[in-house]
Amino acid sequence: MALATSMTVPVVGALLMFSLMIGPAAAARSLTARPGLALTLSVVIALVTVWAGIAVSYQSNWPLGFFVGVIGAAFFLAGRAYAALARSAGRKAPSPQVARSLRYLAHSSRCPVGTHGRARSTSSALGGVSVAGRIFISYRRADTANQADWLFGRLTGHFGPQQVVKDVDPAQSGGDLARAIAAAVASCDAVVLLIGHHWLAVAGEGLHDPNDYVRLELESALARGVLVIPVLIDGARLPVDGELPPSLASMAGQPALELSPNHPEADAARLLQVLDQSMAERQATQLTPAHGQSTAPRPSASGQAPHPTRPMPPRRRPRTRTVALVAGGIVAAGAIAFVLIPPSHPAPSAQAGSRQGSAPKAVSSSSPAASPAASSTVLVTDDFSTQKINWTDGYHPAAGAYTGSGAYRLSVTGANGQAELATPAAATHGLGDVTPLNLSVSVDARKLAGAPQGYGYGIALRSDGSGDSYAFLVMDHAVAIQKWVGGGARVTGTPAPVNTSALHTGAADRLQAVCQTAADGKSVHLELWLNGTKLVDFTDRDHPYTKGYMGLYVETISDASSTAGAEFDNFTAAQL
Repeated sequence: MALATSMTVPVVGALLMFSLMIGPAAAARSLTARPGLALTLSVVIALVTVWAGIAVSYQSNWPLGFFVGVIGAAFFLAGRAYAALARSAGRKAPSPQVARSLRYLAHSSRCPVGTHGRARSTSSALGGVSVAGRIFISYRRADTANQADWLFGRLTGHFGPQQVVKDVDPAQSGGDLARAIAAAVASCDAVVLLIGHHWLAVAGEGLHDPNDYVRLELESALARGVLVIPVLIDGARLPVDGELPPSLASMAGQPALELSPNHPEADAARLLQVLDQSMAERQATQLTPAHGQSTAPRPSASGQAPHPTRPMPPRRRPRTRTVALVAGGIVAAGAIAFVLIPPSHPAPSAQAGSRQGSAPKAVSSSSPAASPAASSTVLVTDDFSTQKINWTDGYHPAAGAYTGSGAYRLSVTGANGQAELATPAAATHGLGDVTPLNLSVSVDARKLAGAPQGYGYGIALRSDGSGDSYAFLVMDHAVAIQKWVGGGARVTGTPAPVNTSALHTGAADRLQAVCQTAADGKSVHLELWLNGTKLVDFTDRDHPYTKGYMGLYVETISDASSTAGAEFDNFTAAQL
């Protein structure tokens, strides 16, 4: 990790470090399950991403980080698409036993289930034959041991303790594990295969080890025609046949059940229903053979199954070696292109040279065509990381404070319109004092405290410091423009609050206030925008306020005393 970090930071910087550390590994994991090959592929993909990004960036004069991110994302999406196509190609016709099981599962979803989500303790097979088959639980102790123990209890409670096999003792077969597994599997009618997130990723060769005990269990089941029911634990995925040895290739893409921690009892009930029906049909088939056939005893550990499951031929799929060769070719092509293709950097234009003297555009969360801020000139911006603008509540300095982490907090305690206003005392262009400017003001605002239906926070414009002001407020599930008259004693001549579901609970919202004097001071046009959407549009013609202070604002509007508080960040004031 330290080596990867030290090599990545000089190439693309710390912000894109994880793009090169995680993206190639995730793409490689989608192509192969072998740890060694996945590591090799991730290194190749990372090299391709870096060199291709450098080459394209050099030719286009665009930032390197952009191309590194795009190429890394493309590799990841290509890997996911490849894995999805491989899984889709592997979904061939399942064995007859599994097909019957899933048809029964679809039917059983319309049938009532017993108390507490469990199936009935006894069931009748086709033709009235009682189900008395044995079940073998195949699992990896390092992957699904807890789930296997839990499911063992459910199965023994349904079928009986003598009908469920979970662990095999090789001592009963003279210490021969393979023989003990074969005997145990042959004595069962079904194998419940638990597949967790680490079923393939085990130490050593895993399923590719001929002596792997899970592989021995599955090979014994397939060779003897024993029904295998895969059960995916907690959202795990089925392996594709490229991840399985040839002897288990018929399992790729096979339909599976699930066992989720969100609804384990219901999932276990479905599994019990599938087992009941599958073994009932199996016994009915054995008791009523087709015309011209004779009944045969249950296969033994050394015998052959009367109806063996014929393994399907493995799918042909591109080998990961081919993928590695293709990736190596891409690396070579990128290196050749980097050396041979001449650069084509655009010459600087007069317009680019004069950009420094032009005024920046207003920062607005709304669309340029809709918001008046699109044609405005930014006067002041503040991310509150320093106190250069010196936001201050002139009447109660302790009401506001910088957080030290790039934000400003303002609070008030009281009732019936008690408010606090913090102004930018050191702001330029006269914005720290009374101003008649037409303004578009934006800020990220987040609620910290407030009684239900009893608080407001946001932006104040044209305030005279004694209570007369326009307040652009975020309230409880609503926004509003308020015109305060006479020390906050009453609200007059403004529209009703607008209820909205666009407010983010526990997170910041982008609030924009627009204030423009019109008709030679006889009216003032006001707008309130929230997260890029204009929610309030109002023109004040009743003794409008044409000048005053600009600031951050909080208030309590409940009858009982309460505290209202908000946190502000990314402040912008622009002249219209």
